[in-house]
Amino acid sequence: MSIVSRKPLREFARKYPMAKGPLDAWYSEACRAALERIDALMDGDPDPNSPEGQDLELLSVLVERYEEEQYPMDLPTPVEAIRFRMEQQRLKNREAAPLAFDAAARTE
Repeated sequence: MSIVSRKPLREFARKYPMAKGPLDAWYSEACRAALERIDALMDGDPDPNSPEGQDLELLSVLVERYEEEQYPMDLPTPVEAIRFRMEQQRLKNREAAPLAFDAAARTE
């Protein structure tokens, strides 16, 4: 398995601007192929010590690091987390209030 980081591709595209489109397309295809490979490996539930298990671990770590760098996410504030959960459960304020007060009473 060969791994090519984005930095040398960007440097090459700066030097040869006509290559930018094809390089971006190739990189997108490589990312899609890596995700498909992860799905296939996960479906097989490989032993962690097998070559397939090691491939799964490596690809998972690489994708996780890429996503952390490219799409950093801040943790939500407590209010944002509560609002998100309410939205998921389609709760209105009056429906969620008793849940919050029940939890507060249980912790006392």
